Amino acid sequence: MSRAVSEEWPERPEPSTAGTPDGPGPGPVRTTEEPPAAPAHRSGRRDRHGRGRRGPDHRAGLPDPTGATPLAPDGVPATRTRRQRFDQVALDVLDDVEARLGDRLPPVDVAVEDVPAVPAGWLGDQAPLGTLVDATRTSRARIVLYRHPIEYRTHGLAELTALVLVVVVDQVADLLGADPATLHPGYPQDD
Repeated sequence: MSRAVSEEWPERPEPSTAGTPDGPGPGPVRTTEEPPAAPAHRSGRRDRHGRGRRGPDHRAGLPDPTGATPLAPDGVPATRTRRQRFDQVALDVLDDVEARLGDRLPPVDVAVEDVPAVPAGWLGDQAPLGTLVDATRTSRARIVLYRHPIEYRTHGLAELTALVLVVVVDQVADLLGADPATLHPGYPQDD
């Protein structure tokens, strides 16, 4: 048995008036019109409540078909990670110390580690914030800053910069054999 395919909507039965809450009457109104088309999405992704695109595609720097401007473009401080921010603070502090000391400071590198490698028999109450690795025939002296212990002790960029300055000046003082308070005016004075 073959069934013909119709281009029209199939006819619907007339609504029943029996069993309506209001008793006999016209009942619910039904039409045979075509249902409304679903709204077409521009990019195939949902934009609920008109707040713009969300998700990893939008944050990855891909062009936004809606033309929305991102809150912070790539490369500005709002999009830096905590590690990138810490590295920038460490470099800025070292540049400041190098500018103040000039030729008195031998060539020195700054390295940033997440956590210190503390030996098994460590007896200190706190983790070290930094260390100095002396120069060898093949490498320059290196100041190693430990990011997690430093960030743990600070709240905000100003405190972070101040503590990194203290750690760097302490290590430079060890390298030069000088008093840290005489090397930088930003170093806290003991009363």
